[in-house]
Amino acid sequence: MHWNTRVRICASISALAIATTAQAQSQTSAQGAYASSATGLDEIVVTARRKEESLQDVPQVVNALPAETLDRLAIKDFRDIQTVVPGLNFEGSQNASLRGVSFNSNTSSQATVAFYLNDTLVQQGQLLQVMFDVGQIEVLRGPQGTNRGVSAPSGAITLTTKRPDLTEFGGYVDVLLNDQDRRYINGAINVPIISDVLALRVAGASDRNEGNGVRSYFSTTKPSVRTDAVRASLRFEPSEDFSAVVMYQHITRNSEQFDQLFGPGFPGQTPSIGALDRRAVADKASTLRSKFDVVTAQADWNVLGHRVSYVGGWSRQKSDQLNDSDNGQILIGPSIANLIHTNLRYISQELRISSDPAPGRFLDYTVGGFYRDERMQDDAFNRTPALFLNGAFGSVTAPNVAAYDPQYQIPQFIPTASLRREKSLFASFTAHLTPNTELTAGIRHLWIRNDSFLKIQLESGLGLTLGGLCPSSLQAPNPGPTPGTCSSAPTIVTVPPRSFTREQDTVYNVSLSHKITPDLLVYANYGTAYRPPYSSIGIQNGLNDPVLNGLLVHPSEHSKTYEVGFKGTFFDGRARLNIAYFHQKFKDLPTFVPNIRYLANTGAPGAASTLSNFSFTADPDAVVDGVDVDAWFRLTPRWTFSAQASWAKGRVASGSGLPCNDGNFDGTPDSIPVTSVAQFPAGVKVAICPGGNISQLPRWNATFQSEYTLPVTDKVDAYLRGLFNYFPKNPYATQARVIDNYGLLNLFLGARANDGAWEVGLYARNILNTQKITQQGLNQLTGGASNIALYRPLQRSTGYFSVDQTPKQEFGVTMRYAFGSR
Repeated sequence: MHWNTRVRICASISALAIATTAQAQSQTSAQGAYASSATGLDEIVVTARRKEESLQDVPQVVNALPAETLDRLAIKDFRDIQTVVPGLNFEGSQNASLRGVSFNSNTSSQATVAFYLNDTLVQQGQLLQVMFDVGQIEVLRGPQGTNRGVSAPSGAITLTTKRPDLTEFGGYVDVLLNDQDRRYINGAINVPIISDVLALRVAGASDRNEGNGVRSYFSTTKPSVRTDAVRASLRFEPSEDFSAVVMYQHITRNSEQFDQLFGPGFPGQTPSIGALDRRAVADKASTLRSKFDVVTAQADWNVLGHRVSYVGGWSRQKSDQLNDSDNGQILIGPSIANLIHTNLRYISQELRISSDPAPGRFLDYTVGGFYRDERMQDDAFNRTPALFLNGAFGSVTAPNVAAYDPQYQIPQFIPTASLRREKSLFASFTAHLTPNTELTAGIRHLWIRNDSFLKIQLESGLGLTLGGLCPSSLQAPNPGPTPGTCSSAPTIVTVPPRSFTREQDTVYNVSLSHKITPDLLVYANYGTAYRPPYSSIGIQNGLNDPVLNGLLVHPSEHSKTYEVGFKGTFFDGRARLNIAYFHQKFKDLPTFVPNIRYLANTGAPGAASTLSNFSFTADPDAVVDGVDVDAWFRLTPRWTFSAQASWAKGRVASGSGLPCNDGNFDGTPDSIPVTSVAQFPAGVKVAICPGGNISQLPRWNATFQSEYTLPVTDKVDAYLRGLFNYFPKNPYATQARVIDNYGLLNLFLGARANDGAWEVGLYARNILNTQKITQQGLNQLTGGASNIALYRPLQRSTGYFSVDQTPKQEFGVTMRYAFGSR
């Protein structure tokens, strides 16, 4: 889309905004009082407690996003729900953070937020690829686990796909095009096979976009992400007492992208890159080829005054990721390939029996059992060069990168396999103490098994002789295939040994709620959560030092949460205000601490300690205090406004600490660099600083939404919508810089049929073109230089730091047509 087109779009948005504001003022003065039936806010129905009920009756914080909300704001990427759910943050495809606790999958621990597809537990990656034909998304805040699936200390996110309609044929097609070369289309067809008994719904999506939009100075590759998906759902209801839905979904995703950098580069070799340039210098883009398959099944049978329910699923995700380890261009021309192959299989099953709620019943209850089996299959691996030998770049003292010969290196092959198995029994009881007072208690006992095995296999490689002798860097050297060369024999090193744990634990929750009036609910909750033990990899000298060993082998985590809140509806249903305060205490919280200097040692006889860089996982005790606010207003029959905010202060508890870069070892992180082994005091392998933060997010953020509709005809409405996100100054994202405060404004305008048959709209994301850094790496990149032990001239920093920034300004159009059952 050209600049003049953008100007026309902005002008149209501004003109409509002025017109609709004036119209709103005139209508407000003329219409006076409103009947609640005509002006009240729409009721939101959620299934947070495994039953359909009004959001205002649920004694916990739930952010509900029905399909209509997602369509109104052109949300086509699952990650974009964070723009309407304050406090929620997605980083990459594996990391979701909520309620003041940052989760990083590099810790190898279980996630703090659980994900469910049609109430079936799935890996986060199953949801983050592409979003289409969605019924509703619910973000449940606070500890989860007594009511569904696994224990999760921060919350759960559920996505429900649209169910087949048993009576009416129909479908829809939805298209989005923008000036960032994105072409997104999705649609669905609903076919009743036997009226009122059996129906099939088939949906699909295709998404083409430029990903992060980062281009490299040393490559002509244009970044791209290509995703295709298909889903088939079958619904069967032979009687009023039995219903079942089975769904199968297949997704393929292929991407080519570069990591964004900034910094002066290396003089005379690589260019200077500004922090907001969206540039890279790698020779080749990182490629990712992924396939995702998932089957979910739900069945309910009403019998003898009870409901018997089954929820189960099977999923598999395979991926091959090829990265250029030299993304800072120490080696001009050669690419140092790092290949990661994953093959993850996931099974979950749940059977539950619950009383069929009836008016006047004092006690309702649910009992059941849950099972899950998560396996990283035996063929998963990571393959990368471990060591470049004499001959890889010609002369050791004057290397020539143009003479790179990959046969003179020792490849490192790391096969990985793991098993996580969980069994649990659970029960929940709700006592209706009075018509307006409810007491619920839930308990779940878990049996956990974790089994992982990692081995580092050094494969054979060639090296030139040094003074007629084989270099000592070769493992078990033998004469090479040609004169003047030596070859190494493969070796296998198991680090750390096989990790096998079995644990039992119990989590529970208690909730007391009372309706002071039909429109005002107050509640108090107490809940616990548990996450199983795990191990980290990659720490050299970890088994020989008690401090490093504590950062290698990690205990299980336990947490307790106290929460109070109220939910109120006011002004004849025209206003809604929900506020909650929580206090959460963690014991042994997995906390990711990137880029810390420490003393490494291979453990080989006579080997000296060397200064190395590592991203540690620590287990401090921690405390989080927070407040969640959700307010909605219908200012006029055609004008709504909402504000949501989330504040959370997460910090390491007194008496605990985190690994840190502390150059003078005074217990305070500082800018004094650790540059030599001699700086470490005797017996100290890594600096530990007391206190610290457990989240890289700002303490709070807020979201504001507004929509005004204007009748064009008796069948068509025009609309103007706005979405504004505000992020305050953030000193916690990285030690490298304080992130400035910023706001992002999105606008949407268009027209739609009152019966929902069609809609056409224009949108502008980040219309003010706000460009701010949101994350920056602490240390300069070294690319693949850490493996170039013989080549001292190549062991240097690149002059670049990793960096992330706010989304690009984006202009686009959306079109939707629907018929029959949608």
